Amino acid sequence: DGLGSTTGESLNVSVGFNDENGIDFGYELPEINGTVFFDITENGMQDVDEPGLESVLVTLEDGNGNVVATTTTDADGYYSFDMLPGDYTVVVDQVDGLFPTTSSAVSVVVEYADETVDFGFGLDLNSFCGVSADGYTIGFWKNNLSKAISGKTKGIQVDAATLEAYTDMLGVYALDALNPDDMQAAVDFLNARSSDEVDLLEKQLMGSEYNLANGAYIGGNEMLTEMFVYYGEYLVNHSADYTRSELLEAKDWFDAYNNSHGGAIEGPTCQ
Repeated sequence: DGLGSTTGESLNVSVGFNDENGIDFGYELPEINGTVFFDITENGMQDVDEPGLESVLVTLEDGNGNVVATTTTDADGYYSFDMLPGDYTVVVDQVDGLFPTTSSAVSVVVEYADETVDFGFGLDLNSFCGVSADGYTIGFWKNNLSKAISGKTKGIQVDAATLEAYTDMLGVYALDALNPDDMQAAVDFLNARSSDEVDLLEKQLMGSEYNLANGAYIGGNEMLTEMFVYYGEYLVNHSADYTRSELLEAKDWFDAYNNSHGGAIEGPTCQ
C-alpha cells in the first residue's frame, strides 16, 4: 500500500505447477525531490543560466515536526528523499550571503507520485558591507599579466606559471561571458578604455575573477565568492535585461571587492 508499481498494476498469466514458473512485481517508494538554486533574477524560478547550489542542507520533517531525514544538495543543487506516503515539511538551510526568494519550509502531502519542491536564493550584496577580502586591483593584475607575457620577472608579484594556471581556469569558468583564451585576452579586458557600461563591468569583473582564482574569498567563504562572480557573468550575458545604472552599480561592487586589500568591502550601498 502506498507504493507505485514499476511493472503494471496487475498481471494476468497462466501458471503451471512447475516451480520454475515465477512472476515478479516491482514497486518503488515515491520521492520528494527538487533543486536549490541561485535565483539571480529573484523571481522564485530557476531560469536559464541560474546554477544549482551545492552542499546546502535540506531537512525533511514529519507531520509532528520531527526530523526524519537530512541530505545535502549535489553539484547541480539537486536533492531527493525516498519516503512512504504521508504529510511532510521540506526545510532548506540558510545560505550565508544569500537570501531566500522562495519559502524556506514547504509542506508536502506524499501519496503515490513524486513531489518536487525547489528553493531559490538571491545574492544579498549588502551582507558584504564591512566583510574583509584580500582582493587586488585591476591594475595589479594587469601589471603582473603584462610582465608575465613579456617574460619579465623583476617586480612581478605573481609568477608567470601561476598566472597561466589562473588564466586556464578562468578560460572555462562559469558562463562564457569572460573566458579569456590566454593572458593577453585577459589584459585586453583589464585595459578597456570604453565608457560602455558592459565594458566597464567586464573590466572590473575580470580583476575579480583573478582574485577568486587567487583565493581572495569574501569573509573566507569560497562558495559565496563564486556566486558573486557568477552573478557578474550573468549580468554580462543578460545585459539587455538590465539598465545602465544597474550594471554600473554591479561594476562598483566588483571594484570595491578588488580594492579590499585584506580590509573591509565598501560597496556602493554600504553606509
